[in-house]
Amino acid sequence: MLRRGCLAGPNIPELLSRFLLSVLSRVKKTTLTFLFFLVLACTPPPEDPEEQRPEAPASQPDAPGRIVLGTGSDVQQEDGSALGYIHELPHPRFIAHYHPSSGEQFLLEHARFALEHELHSLELDLHLRQGQVVVNHDGPTEESPTLEEVLRLVETWPTPRSGRGVHGDGLQFFLVLEPKSDDPALFDALTDLLELHRSGLSTSAERGGQPRALTAVITGSHREAFLEQQGLTRLNQLCLVEGHEYGGTIFNLSELGEPFQWAGALEHGKEGGKVNQFHLGGFNLRIWNCHDALPTCLASGADALNLDRGEVEAFEAMLAAQEPRGASPSLSLRGDQALLTWRGANGDNLYLSLGKLGADGLQFTRQFLLTDFLTERPKGPHSASTLLADGAFLTILQDSEHQRLSALSGTFTRVEPLPTFSGSLQTLTLPGDAGRRGTTPEVAVTRDGRVLILYEGISDHRLRYLSGRLGDDGLFRGEEHELGTGDGISGIEPGLAIDGNGRVFIPYRVPDSQDLHYFSGRVSANGTLSGTTFSLTEGDARRGSTPSAAFAPDGRLLVVYQGTSEQRLWYVTGTLGEDGRLTGTEFCLSEGESRRGGQPTVAFNASGNAIVLYQGTSEQRFWYVLGTLDSAGKLLGQEQQLFMALDRR
Repeated sequence: MLRRGCLAGPNIPELLSRFLLSVLSRVKKTTLTFLFFLVLACTPPPEDPEEQRPEAPASQPDAPGRIVLGTGSDVQQEDGSALGYIHELPHPRFIAHYHPSSGEQFLLEHARFALEHELHSLELDLHLRQGQVVVNHDGPTEESPTLEEVLRLVETWPTPRSGRGVHGDGLQFFLVLEPKSDDPALFDALTDLLELHRSGLSTSAERGGQPRALTAVITGSHREAFLEQQGLTRLNQLCLVEGHEYGGTIFNLSELGEPFQWAGALEHGKEGGKVNQFHLGGFNLRIWNCHDALPTCLASGADALNLDRGEVEAFEAMLAAQEPRGASPSLSLRGDQALLTWRGANGDNLYLSLGKLGADGLQFTRQFLLTDFLTERPKGPHSASTLLADGAFLTILQDSEHQRLSALSGTFTRVEPLPTFSGSLQTLTLPGDAGRRGTTPEVAVTRDGRVLILYEGISDHRLRYLSGRLGDDGLFRGEEHELGTGDGISGIEPGLAIDGNGRVFIPYRVPDSQDLHYFSGRVSANGTLSGTTFSLTEGDARRGSTPSAAFAPDGRLLVVYQGTSEQRLWYVTGTLGEDGRLTGTEFCLSEGESRRGGQPTVAFNASGNAIVLYQGTSEQRFWYVLGTLDSAGKLLGQEQQLFMALDRR
């Protein structure tokens, strides 16, 4: 019988253990029994607990333009459960994921195509051909390259840059591997191949070492069978499996601490309401089968989208010049921050974009389809939004059928990568529809944080408002009031503006007319509004619909509206007198065929720059004029189409 510790040398048990793992599925039980007792007998005796163990040497830094190579080491918790490390480079802001078309023969040149276009994710469909793992979508063929060939191509890909990573841009690259059959032999061969290439894998990193630029991710319908057969003890050093919650079994050493887990990829049409929930749980999400719906899939907030060769260049062009489309825009500015919400071009879906106002205009990078992004799936024909002092935002929604009102409040704790929203959707309408119902809501916040929510009530177009505050839990608490005194005020399509001194200006259209009136007053200490109504319309001038108003930092007031013909836009600039009356001049914003449209929304920043944003005259595109008011009150500025540009890197 072998004596415990008879074979000297600290590496013998490790070598035997790895040998056991590689032959586990191919040896007889008697052989396994013998090897088990051999390893047991040769395990060194326990070390003195007082003896200090030397730390493992750190991996060497990256060679310029090459992937970090090093050695991985198995790590286990005291209870023996699988434990490992992952050390990734930062993720791209958005991951363009190459996947071949259905029925297309995969060739090595297709992998080169993905690398030449500097994509950061490559999906490989795997089959077994004469004992080798080969890559092809529908099945193994003689033309199918081996997985080994593809891995070598990625690992040795030349880059003109000197930074880390496959492309030298310092960003992580993902090898997404899908075993196409529930075949133990395929699973074993795949795992053995990953073992050979583990030196470049982020999941084989060591504490104190450098990040590794490749992450292997197992996807597809057989991923759970693969995980069950191969086991976490081995796989945690080699790859991630989609949909698996790793808990404390993998420590994240990445510098930015970005979540490394991946949810099971979703087919387009099934992502509704799930994206933010995955992000809150620390999971990245990929969506496939988008094709003609790539803009919608991007707006869902997902982290990666499948692209075939025919879609890559079109997708890149779309990222560089996204064209938001829809209706009922609502713009809010605070400092240099900008918030825009609107109703989508198809249906009552709610879109949102966060960005900045720069010298050249609005700078948005990405639009979010909140109806697909959030679990609550907010939607409605009209919304109004405002930025809050703490960086959060508040959006008031009218639903599509019952004229109920709701409030979405919160903040994006991350915008990109892994956009994540923290907040809540609150129903403002009372239970049983007992009150607080209406249409075309507007919202504004006073300097001391009081929230005013204005809307057209369900009876005789009476204008009503809620006055209250947001609690620490983000929920609105306040009371409902009717605007005006006596019989109240009948109006439709109201606007709402509040200045820093508590002055309130509410323009609205008179029902069954194109005359414009306004309520001018103040917010009292108890939150109610007191004031007087006036006519903005003078004869045939100053008439129209969908008025919007904003106070400039110098105290002047800008009221914008759609005129009565040819979708021309008009505005009045002036000042409020002691009695609340607006004294000012009307100007035409439209010039020839440009600057025309409807549903304008207006806002000022702290520097006095004004933006009038509106729905254009064709294809529901948005346009805006950015400029300043001259001494006469005329808005001097140029018209621009609203574009959003995202650099996926």
